[in-house]
Amino acid sequence: RESRRIAPSEEPHVCSVASVKIRNFNEYLIKKFCNMSDIDFSLIKTADVYQQIINLGAVAA
Repeated sequence: RESRRIAPSEEPHVCSVASVKIRNFNEYLIKKFCNMSDIDFSLIKTADVYQQIINLGAVAA
């Protein structure tokens, strides 16, 4: 019988409440800006830099 090993990840996933709040607020601001500027939010959300914008100011763990 073969013994199987699962390699543990190098770093555990850490999620802080502050980071979640910042990401949610950043997304809210982007949506608000799009609504005020008549920009289609789906175009912004599919852009490559969307995740970078959402993560601005998030606490790095």
